[in-house]
Amino acid sequence: MPGPENRQAGADRCSRHGSPEAAADRIRADCRSQTKPITLSSTLVNAKLGYAITKDIKLMAEVLNLFNRKISDIDYFYKSQLRNEAAPVSDIHTHPAEPRALRVGLIMNF
Repeated sequence: MPGPENRQAGADRCSRHGSPEAAADRIRADCRSQTKPITLSSTLVNAKLGYAITKDIKLMAEVLNLFNRKISDIDYFYKSQLRNEAAPVSDIHTHPAEPRALRVGLIMNF
């Protein structure tokens, strides 16, 4: 069983793998033995623009995932078992970010 020193060395190794796209599999392989699972951080940029046509009518446009990043929106660490697996496996389960989307709205106050 790895001691605290080995866990810290593993955590340091996991934080130095480079770009998220190139290193995801390596990081998961290196970090499976960590006390706390280590996942990559991600950043999404959204933009919103509004225009008041009148005091009571406003037009709004919003772009979600402006740069269309192909990243993990959220990661979960839990055991799961597929039909062809003999036993449950603890692993990082990923929910990908939604692709770029445009929302347009009209707000009317009366």
